[in-house]
Amino acid sequence: MKKTKLRKVSKQRAKENREYSKVLSSWRQHRIAKDGYLQCQFVGLPYSLDEWYDTDGRCIGRAMTAPHHKKGRHGKLLYDEKFFMALCAFHHSWVEDNKREARRRGLILYK
Repeated sequence: MKKTKLRKVSKQRAKENREYSKVLSSWRQHRIAKDGYLQCQFVGLPYSLDEWYDTDGRCIGRAMTAPHHKKGRHGKLLYDEKFFMALCAFHHSWVEDNKREARRRGLILYK
């Protein structure tokens, strides 16, 4: 009897991934056009390095290519750019490690 290979992702998930890729590309281009590069949008403490901040306390580090999803990635939220936030690796880790403070600051909008 011939064994059939299992799909790595379902047809539905493959379709969602293609759509997400298009949305992500558009979002990156918009952010780059605005700042000249994919700049981290974190403001305030904690500071990773003093030279990475402008006079307003905004991080000027280069953000990761994948956005932080402030409201989660479930369903249509995966594609909703108004809940995307560009964060550098340092600040993305900080948000994940300090969820209570991140929620207080509006960086996480889900429970």
